[in-house]
Formats: sequence, structure tokens, C-alpha cells
Amino acid sequence: MNAITKTRSLETVTAEIITITAHVRREVLSGALELGRRLVEAKELVPRGEWGKYLEEQVAFSASQAGNFMRLYNEYGDKQESLFGGGLQAIENLSVTSAIRLLSLPADEREAFVEENDVSEMTTRELEKAIRERNEAREAQKNAEEAAKASSDALQKAETDAAEAKQRAAALDKKLLDAQKDARKAREALERQKTAPTVPDDLMARIRQDAEKTAAEASAKEAADKLRKLEDARAMAEKKAAAAEAALEEARRQSAFQDPQAAVFKVLFGQVQEDFNQMFSALGKVQDPALAEKLRGAVQKLLESLEGRAGA
Repeated sequence: MNAITKTRSLETVTAEIITITAHVRREVLSGALELGRRLVEAKELVPRGEWGKYLEEQVAFSASQAGNFMRLYNEYGDKQESLFGGGLQAIENLSVTSAIRLLSLPADEREAFVEENDVSEMTTRELEKAIRERNEAREAQKNAEEAAKASSDALQKAETDAAEAKQRAAALDKKLLDAQKDARKAREALERQKTAPTVPDDLMARIRQDAEKTAAEASAKEAADKLRKLEDARAMAEKKAAAAEAALEEARRQSAFQDPQAAVFKVLFGQVQEDFNQMFSALGKVQDPALAEKLRGAVQKLLESLEGRAGA
């Protein structure tokens, strides 16, 4: 026996070990698939609601173990078609544990994953780590895509707001010009009435003249009020247009630095500031003191709530 052993080289023995290991692995996998096949068949025959009892009393399998074998058969069984090609040949170089771990990946990604990571040479722990890192990378990519979309949406909204603000400013410019013309006409009419000769001997003529002067003065005052309101509205529109332009520029700058969430924050923060300014302006015009005090209390509570969230 010793003489025979001495004639065999280490390379020969090693090759046989590798061959036997591969053979045993294939046999184990084949057995696992056949177990899965029979378990699938048995589940169809067991009365509804008694599957767990059957596994425990008849075959000494847990529901988890049986589920793994059944999934192996459903995914890799000889009647299945997948990117692996189906049957034992698809996973013959893997252990049963590794084949089960691969079931956590989408079916259309397993083949590429096995080729890229050389799964047949991995330990179970290494395979679990590779799958976990793959999932984390996919999640990070998904988050980055969502952040980029949010940045793009914020930029598009800022551009739309700026364009709308410019349109409103242009419309107000036209209204302001029309109001200025009306005011000029009213002033001219008033001046004509002031310089028009009176007819002291005709009472009705004097009454008519006074009425015309009063109407002209009222028209001039109304035109002046309208002009003032339009000028205020135009100033507000220009202010909003400038704010929108600033928000747009900031969104573009943030997008250039690949910081989409900061760009979204800047745009929303500017909108919140504008809303608060309008809210306090409206609060200052409330006539009822009690109501005004109640509204101030509501604003204070809102600010305290925001301060608590910001510090969290």
C-alpha cells in the first residue's frame, strides 16, 4: 500500500480531490433539486392548511427549508427556463447554499452577477457581502437619479416662474401706460374746466358748469388712484420677477455643483420668505385688534413649531 502511495504525485491526488469535490457538489445540487420537485408535488396533494403539520411530522423539514428547496426547483429545475439555461447545468459549480442565496437577485440579473463575481469560488459570507454591496450600489444609484430629477424639476419650475413674472410685469407696464394716458386726459379736462368762462347771468349754465368741474375732478382723482395702484402693482411684479430670477440663478448654480437638494431648498426657502412677507403685510391691515392679536399668536406658534423641527 505504501509503495503504491509513493508512486502517486501530489498533483494527481489534488486533481482527484477537485474532481470528486465537483462531483459531490453536483450530486448534492441534483438531490436538492429533486427534493424541491417532490416537495412541490407533495404540497399540491396535502390538504389545505396542513402543509406545516405535514412537513414537521412526515419529512422533518421546516417551512423555511422546504421553501428553499422548492424555490431552487422552481428557478433551476430541469423544466424551467431562465438566463442560466435551466436545469442542474446552470448552477452545477455552486453549492446549495450559494444557489439559494442567488435567489434574492432578480432572475434576469443572476447570470451577469455570477460571471462578474466568480460565485463558484466564493464562500457563503463573501457571496452575501457581494449581494449586499450590489443592492447598496443599486439603491445609491436610484437615490442619485431621484435627486437629479428633483433638481431638474426645481430648475424647470424656477424658469417657469421667472417667465411668468416677466409676462405679468409686461402686462402691468401696459396697464400703467394706459392709466398714465387716462390721468393725463383727466388733468387736461380739469384744466379746461378751471379756465372755462362762467356765465353769471345764467344759473342753469353755472350749475351745469359746476357739475362738470366736479365730475372732472373726481375723474382725475380716480385716475390718479388707479395710476398709484398700478405703479405699486408693477413695483411688486418687478420685485417678484427679480426674486424669481435670483432663484433661477441660484438653482442653476446649485445644479452645476451637483447639489440638487440644496437647489430645491433655496427655491422653497425663497418662496416661504415671500409668503411670510405677504402674511405680515396682511396682518398689519387687520382692523379688529382682538383678531389681530389672535392671528399674531397663531404666527408665533407656527414659528415655534418650525424652530423645534429645525433643531431636531
